[in-house]
Amino acid sequence: MRRSPVLAILAIVIAVLAIALGFTNGGSNAPKADLVDYAVSADGRQLVVTAVVPRQCNIDKSAGAESPTAVQVTVTLSCSVGRIAGDAPLVDVPIALASPLGGRAVFDANGAAVSPKTP
Repeated sequence: MRRSPVLAILAIVIAVLAIALGFTNGGSNAPKADLVDYAVSADGRQLVVTAVVPRQCNIDKSAGAESPTAVQVTVTLSCSVGRIAGDAPLVDVPIALASPLGGRAVFDANGAAVSPKTP
């Protein structure tokens, strides 16, 4: 029984796509830092969020996704031995905004509200 070369090529294309999707989606599993609170600059264009960063982790990247009503802040971690409970210092992380915060709410990567720092 002879197999069609078209089926073999199709199988290869599917395998390559599956591998490529696996690599591009791999970053979504990176741990996210818990956010404690935030402060806003006088001009409203910068947030400084306080993040919980375990000692075995470094901040890989931070970003603020803005909408007209909210800013969602994500602080992505890179951990050497996985994310484990234990000593985790608080770290201030600056987030630049395209427009002043104004009355917009601030949320973490999971959609939980983040409170402003109390004076």
